[in-house]
Parts: sequence; structure tokens; C-alpha cells
Amino acid sequence: MLVHCFAGCRPEDVAQAVGLTMAHLYPNSAPPLPEPVPQVRSRVVATYDYRDADGRLVYQVLRREPGPKGRKKTFGVRRPNPDRPGKWVPNLDGIDPLPYRLPELLAALRRGETVYVTEGEKDVDTLAGIGLVATCNHGGAGKWTSEHHSRWFGIGAEVVIFPDNDDVGREHGRKVADQLVGRGCRVRVVELLDLPSKGDVSDWLAAEHNREELMALVEQAPSWAPTGEPAPVQPQTLPPIYDEWIAQLAKTGRYSVEWPGYLSHLKQTRDGPVPVRIANFVARATAETTRDDGAERCMTFDIDGILAPGILLPAYSVPAKDFAVMGWVSGAWGLGPSLEPGRGAADRVRHSIQMLAQVTGVPKRTV
Repeated sequence: MLVHCFAGCRPEDVAQAVGLTMAHLYPNSAPPLPEPVPQVRSRVVATYDYRDADGRLVYQVLRREPGPKGRKKTFGVRRPNPDRPGKWVPNLDGIDPLPYRLPELLAALRRGETVYVTEGEKDVDTLAGIGLVATCNHGGAGKWTSEHHSRWFGIGAEVVIFPDNDDVGREHGRKVADQLVGRGCRVRVVELLDLPSKGDVSDWLAAEHNREELMALVEQAPSWAPTGEPAPVQPQTLPPIYDEWIAQLAKTGRYSVEWPGYLSHLKQTRDGPVPVRIANFVARATAETTRDDGAERCMTFDIDGILAPGILLPAYSVPAKDFAVMGWVSGAWGLGPSLEPGRGAADRVRHSIQMLAQVTGVPKRTV
């Protein structure tokens, strides 16, 4: 509507004189603007530390909620800045991926415990809260690789996989299972019932289920049979549980660990040292204890070991008088550990334990 006052008054004055407002003169034909949507700022709700086998922090995964574009969550990564202590670099350039909670994973494998694999860090922490050792890769489904994750699992490791309840999660679980079976692990895949779409083991436990119910499902799950896609051929490399032993035996110059975990004597030839198997286990002394009650004095050696292909042998206290003949091995660890037939095998195993003691230094005490 066009309004003009020939006397020079304002349009507002004309409208007021006839009982109107400016809104009556200029009605808006466009629909009203929607109410502004409040912007919720994304914030870090959880930080997940990825550590190497020695427990050193290598990088972190940050969980932020909410995520962009209506997503429930999003993730970021960062690593310690080597040039500025206490500061971070927001990328993983030059960093190899690690399994989450790697030190706990390796300790459980050494103890022969079952290890659980999930799709995300939250689920790993949930299982840790009920006393289970679990791991995952960072980045979600499809990021688990043989080179960076499966390599830490030795032959015979017991593994249970809890896939998320969607096609992507189930495919991820299948690929992880195939890789681990290809390494000689014993694997079970447990698909939890009564889960919402994309639900996970954390959701299942939050729905008033408990550890006992979860373990019952694990016990009922069959061993995993590989799918039609062949698992990649695995090189004959020792699992990481042997890393420390390999380094220590190398210092003796006389012994080594050979795949799949045999103690070997290095026989000297014209072409250089050649490993000759002498036992299907490695052993070392961890303590030397002298007990003296005033009337009698006796000495014992605490011995631990690893049975091929990576099974931790429990510590055993051997009286010094019985140590040299090596008859204590079957009494300590049963029929699994064995010495190779032939003259000299027992002497060489004993000698390897004594040389390791000299290389590493064995604590001595008197009680």
C-alpha cells in the first residue's frame, strides 16, 4: 500500500490518524520464520588412551557428543607433541595403530585368559568394568588389520567377539574372526539377542543383564568356522609375548627362540650359527631364595616360562638340589613341556636358564 502525505507528515502519523499501524499498511505475505534451533556445543565426553606394550602413551581417541549434522557422536584423535611436553598434535601422522588397552591384552594372553573383542572403546571399558579383558581397534568397523591388531595374538589364544547389531558390525566381526582363526586362535562370535539396531554389548548389559548371563552365552557359542573368503597367510613370526625372551637370549650368544616358540641351541658351523631345537618351551629364573632357620640352610629358584606357541607357564619354586637334573619340569608344568630326545638337551636347557640369570641379574634374598 502506498501512503503519501502532501503536508509532509510521516506515514506512521497517517496510519495512526485512521486507527491503523504500519503492520496494517504492509502485511507480510511470507510465512513466519521458524523459531531458532538452539545450538548445542559438542564436547569431549570420553578420552581413550592407546598405549604401547610397555605402557607408554602413543595416542588418544576423543569421543565428542553430539556429533555434527545430527549425529549422536563423533571421534577425534591426537598424539603427544614430542617438541612441546603437555601439548598435543591433532593427527596420527607416522603412528601405527594399536589395539586398545594393549598392555592389559598382553597380560591376559600371557595368563592364558580369554580376551574379548568389541567394535568400540566404550564397550571395552564396559567389559573391563565387569572384570573382563577386552580390546578393539580405533576408528570403528572395518579398521582391524592383521598387521596392526591380529599380530598380537598367538597360536591357541582364546578370543570371543561381540559384534554390533547391524550389517556393518556383523561383517566387521566376521573379518576379525577370520583373521584370528588364520593365526591359530580359538574364536567364538556371540551375537546378542534383544538389541536395538546398532546396539552393542554395553546396551545389552545396560538392559538389566549381567556378567553371569553373558558368560552363559559365551559358553554356548560354537567355535568359529572361517567364511568362504580365505584368511591371509600368516608369516612364521613369534607373537609379542616372546619379544623380551628373544632379546635376553640373544645376549647369551648361545641360545635363541625359534618359531613356534622352541628353545634352540646355536650350533656353530662354517656358515655361521645354526639353531638346533632342544625344548618346546623357554624358562628362566626370576628369584633365588635362601632359607636359613639356624639349623638347616636350603636354596630354591623361582622359575617361569612359556610353552610353544605362546602359553604362559606358571611360576614354580625348584629346590636347588633338584635343578640340575631337570626332572622338575614335568612336576611343575605337566606333560606339555618336553625336551628334545638326544644327549645333552637337558644340560643345554639348564645352561640356558643359568646364562639368562647372568644376563638379566636375578634378585637374591635370605629369609
